[in-house]
Amino acid sequence: MQLASLPSPCHCDGPLLDASHQANLVSFTRLFRAHLSPVRPAPAYTCGMHFHLLFPLPPPPLTFCNVAGNATHPLALRHVQRLPTHTLSFPALTTRNPVESFSSVSPVGSSFTNIPPHPPDAKMGPLSKKRMIIRDGVFYAELFEFLKRELAEEGFSGVSYHVTTLRTEIVIKATKTREVLGVNGRRIRELTACIQQRFNYKEGKLQLYVERVEVRGLSAMAQVESLRFKLLSNLQVRRAAMGIIRYVMESGAKGCEVTVGGKIKGQRAKSMTFRDGYMIKSGTAHKSFVDSACRHCYMRAGCIGVKVKIMLPGDSTGRNGPSEPLPDVITVIEPKQITASE
Repeated sequence: MQLASLPSPCHCDGPLLDASHQANLVSFTRLFRAHLSPVRPAPAYTCGMHFHLLFPLPPPPLTFCNVAGNATHPLALRHVQRLPTHTLSFPALTTRNPVESFSSVSPVGSSFTNIPPHPPDAKMGPLSKKRMIIRDGVFYAELFEFLKRELAEEGFSGVSYHVTTLRTEIVIKATKTREVLGVNGRRIRELTACIQQRFNYKEGKLQLYVERVEVRGLSAMAQVESLRFKLLSNLQVRRAAMGIIRYVMESGAKGCEVTVGGKIKGQRAKSMTFRDGYMIKSGTAHKSFVDSACRHCYMRAGCIGVKVKIMLPGDSTGRNGPSEPLPDVITVIEPKQITASE
């Protein structure tokens, strides 16, 4: 970091400095140079005494906050003991210096949206159908991502919500319902407080329920999480994938497909696919009969992507699979036996 020398008197267009002022100026520049940190070159800034100082003036680090004044996201929370109810009021995308006090900022925030958080039943005035679809989609996407990360070890298998005039009901599907509820319902109350604080629900307007997945082998989300934990525990890819396929086929599925891609072995990335049974790839029936889920494993060599597809069987009750049959299934009816008397 170099500090420019003072220009000569012939190039100075302002009042000249006497010897005492020049000595004070030199001592000031030396003192200022001692406190500078070499960050990056910056343009020269002109001082009022007609000299140029070439020193970096980086802007102070700023933090983007949303309307509620939140600087963190509930995905980082594991166990919430107590949540403040007061919020800050300032524009949607404001910047604040981190040296200011953050004592009054709520610990729950959002990094997915830059719009004010609103529940699906909030009174925002008349909205077009397009805006309502976008609002509900953003709400479901953030809710699904939060629960997927928070309840990964509890076998999270999906979420659905229903809005009524009295309250909003959210149903969480998981394989380990006891762990989701927690001791004396503590865990489910923590999740309710997080969601209620994030989306500005009033007290008593939000209710969470837990539904147990009857057949774990027919849930792609549960199986892909199991495969992810197996790979993180340094189990061989082929052994882990074949274990998942065997368990799925024993649960009554028509087919299963497991795909693992990334730096599996060595520095060159590749993809490995393991299949068993029957699997459809196209058509409208693919949306209802094939359950798929994808996750990422962050290994030492890099990121590995895992994907599980399960071909669900037909079920007349609609619990373990679609109630309607496949469109290409042909049922042959036994011919009627005609007797001689007829």
